[in-house]
Amino acid sequence: MGDILLEIHGLKAGIDGKEILHGVDLTIRRGEVHAIMGPNGAGKSTLGAVLTGKPHYEVTEGTIMYNGDEPGAACLGRHFLKFPISDRNSGCEPS
Repeated sequence: MGDILLEIHGLKAGIDGKEILHGVDLTIRRGEVHAIMGPNGAGKSTLGAVLTGKPHYEVTEGTIMYNGDEPGAACLGRHFLKFPISDRNSGCEPS
């Protein structure tokens, strides 16, 4: 496949001081389709919340690269969910 669209390395994140993601690695190339599956409490919703910039979630370690850049979570939310997110202090370019 071609270029890397989304690359996550060593992502650790949680909420209210509780770590939920313990070092997630994921690479998605253009044209690929992935499904995130697992039992209740495995971190699927937390990963989605972190990628879309939901408040109260804290990333403690790792990197998220989108199209070769390290955007803020609000920018990722715009790309993945296709709805307006406030650009105030986010560093996002208007779409």
